[in-house]
Amino acid sequence: ADYSRDGLGEEIDKSLRDYEKALQLLDEAISLNSNNFEAYLDRANVYRFKGEYEKAIQDCDRAIRLDPNNPRSYFSRGLAYFARGEHDRAIEDFGKVILLDPNFVHAYNIRGGSYHAVGEYDKAIQDYDKTISINSNFMWAYGNRGRVYNAIGEYDRAIQDYDKAIALGPYTFAYTGRGRAYFRAGDYDRALQDFNTAIDLSPTTPHGYIGRGDVYYNKGDYGKALQDFDTAIGLNQDYPYSPYNKGAPYYKRGVAHLVLGDVPKARVDLNKALELGYDRDVVEAALAEIRKWEEDR
Repeated sequence: ADYSRDGLGEEIDKSLRDYEKALQLLDEAISLNSNNFEAYLDRANVYRFKGEYEKAIQDCDRAIRLDPNNPRSYFSRGLAYFARGEHDRAIEDFGKVILLDPNFVHAYNIRGGSYHAVGEYDKAIQDYDKTISINSNFMWAYGNRGRVYNAIGEYDRAIQDYDKAIALGPYTFAYTGRGRAYFRAGDYDRALQDFNTAIDLSPTTPHGYIGRGDVYYNKGDYGKALQDFDTAIGLNQDYPYSPYNKGAPYYKRGVAHLVLGDVPKARVDLNKALELGYDRDVVEAALAEIRKWEEDR
């Protein structure tokens, strides 16, 4: 198996994506040889791709005991911790990968994602810089660094990074990221173009619809905004990995309903956003507007 590719699950060989068949074959391989390092590592990745992170981590632990100097097992375990949101442990494992193989480009790239997740933006940028210094054509690193620049309000730098990512190999999240940068910089027309392109490239992922809905909302086209948030919510249910909290489209749709005067629907959506863990202070502020409106009636 090749574990040098990027992204959650992307390193799993296509032959392993029939999960149950793969698990059956790997169980048999391990029963025949309990010291089969590759079988444990392959099975860990199948479990991780299925979302069974604890089993994935256990198989990585076994692989590490068999070969403690192999960086691939630490990388796989780091991905499982990353997917589970245990970023401190992920950072530790990716650090071990880098100690064993200082040019393991994907470890820097995904560790940067963990640093971003815990708010250590400078360290995230350093890891993406290192990724790019090892491989200047690594489009994911430009896109990921663009996300950090978006988070810290450096929109011109974000746009430059997304431009580079798109030039290297257009992918959906580069367009949604650049669209988000244009949106936050107040350039709604360019933002709309990028979100439309993202939707054309990947019509079954929610991010382009969320971004386009934000543009329509800010332009006062609440009907179109509601349509996009409806679509995003439908797609968001089963989407396995998203930079957006799953409560985000509910919050956005709830606020759109509130502006249009549909208070009952607004309340339902805002409460759903709270249930899904969206920013409590932001949601409570919107709910307070509902209470104030009801008191003033």
